[in-house]
Amino acid sequence: MRIESLPQKRLIEAVSPYLKAIIPQASLEGRALCRSRRRGTLVSTIQLGLQQIIRFKRERSQESTERHYSDSYADTGVEAFDACLASTARSNPFKLGNESLLVLPPSGLYAAYLATLSDVVGQLKPSSVCEVGFGSGKNLIYLAPRFPDIPFCGYELTHEGVAVAKSLQERQSLPPNLAKLVGQNDVTAMEAVRRIDFRQGNAKCLSAPDKSFDLTFTVLALEQMWPILPQVLAEIRRVTCRYVVFLEAFREANDWLGYLNLLVRNYFRADLRMMQAAGFAPIALFRQLPLKHTHGVAMLVAEVVPAPSPNAKVH
Repeated sequence: MRIESLPQKRLIEAVSPYLKAIIPQASLEGRALCRSRRRGTLVSTIQLGLQQIIRFKRERSQESTERHYSDSYADTGVEAFDACLASTARSNPFKLGNESLLVLPPSGLYAAYLATLSDVVGQLKPSSVCEVGFGSGKNLIYLAPRFPDIPFCGYELTHEGVAVAKSLQERQSLPPNLAKLVGQNDVTAMEAVRRIDFRQGNAKCLSAPDKSFDLTFTVLALEQMWPILPQVLAEIRRVTCRYVVFLEAFREANDWLGYLNLLVRNYFRADLRMMQAAGFAPIALFRQLPLKHTHGVAMLVAEVVPAPSPNAKVH
């Protein structure tokens, strides 16, 4: 199956409500911004690396990750969560390929990611979709009104994250900044949002039966699961019957500095060979997304290779 990437023109249209400026990377301003950002990334990476060496500790436990996000979502609430999506939030330059810098707030970056994800879902035409690590639920809330005939489900580790997502479902309409990101906020859209099945669960032990979902996806969630990645990928393979879509910091999307930054942070940094070994056959890898200067991300679209039956004979 052939999957096309979202044309750059359509991607820029998706971020246009948030776009402050487009700066050519080859311009004096563009070159200066890139040098400054890269220098800052190098300094912060070295500082963090030294801190890790001094502490003799690099691995993050899942318990500490869960505490961090539980506290974050507990302190957030719907109003504070929505405020984080404001188009007036501080903007930063994000690299788009080797030509442009898009000056955007964080919500503009989300808009680019979600437009690309939505385009891929439209091409794959799945009969059911699951997100692993949905956080506050905004990705599923974005997709559900666009594909009202598809049942959507999601798993989130923290009770607090699930509570934020479910509280958004219970509203008469979405809060203003989330509504702007989603682009839909009428009665029909809210009906689709209320049908999302938000579940609490650990990604390394999902409650769904085998082959429950036609498509499973993650958006910058696996970066927090690096210490348990083999178990998580095995679970995603188990519950998925056709496709996976991973928007993550793949090795192929990073140069040496981006990889070093991921290394000292102990974030996801798998390559395509690792994903193939986990049972996912790549269809496409999209790298033309707005990127942070600290590290790059790419969207992998892959088919699930069925796991061998435990009763299969080995010849």
